[in-house]
Amino acid sequence: MGSWALLTTASNVEMKVAASLAQKQLAHHLFMRREKAVARGRLVEKLKPAFSRYIFVQPEELWADIRKIPGVYNFVHFNNGGPEMVADSIIDELVSSTQGDIFPYVVGPSRFSPGQKLKIAGMGPFRGREGTYERALSELRADILVDLFGRKVHVSVDERDLEEMPFKRRRRRRRRFRHSARLRGKDAQ
Repeated sequence: MGSWALLTTASNVEMKVAASLAQKQLAHHLFMRREKAVARGRLVEKLKPAFSRYIFVQPEELWADIRKIPGVYNFVHFNNGGPEMVADSIIDELVSSTQGDIFPYVVGPSRFSPGQKLKIAGMGPFRGREGTYERALSELRADILVDLFGRKVHVSVDERDLEEMPFKRRRRRRRRFRHSARLRGKDAQ
């Protein structure tokens, strides 16, 4: 059994709790992942917790002090027993697959290509709108250009809510001649 415990925190306070643990000089790991997002029309990269609301910590018999840190709920435990310990091999495997506790950014190939016309399905506010695929933001998110109020706006959409638009073949218009002009030409001969 390992010497690492899994700490649960309130949502969105993982960084503050990790800073408090570092201040107390306790070994801990807050694994992060890089995520691309659109903010004010620009593509930005943000760091988000890979395991939301969880921090791996070596408590070193300071259980009560750790629980007093603002934002900490408790340690993960099962069946009303003591805190569950995480094997060192699991922590070593996680640490070896990260760079400074940050997982590398990996995006698999998308079903769509840039410039492709798409229709947004699903239940979101942009349901039924047509847009143009720009880029993949993460494994499940895509950046789509949607026409809103007469201008193109970048929208982050779940890629599962996108459907390909059927290719519409443009019908060629037949040029019509006015019969009266054709008849006038014959009359003049």
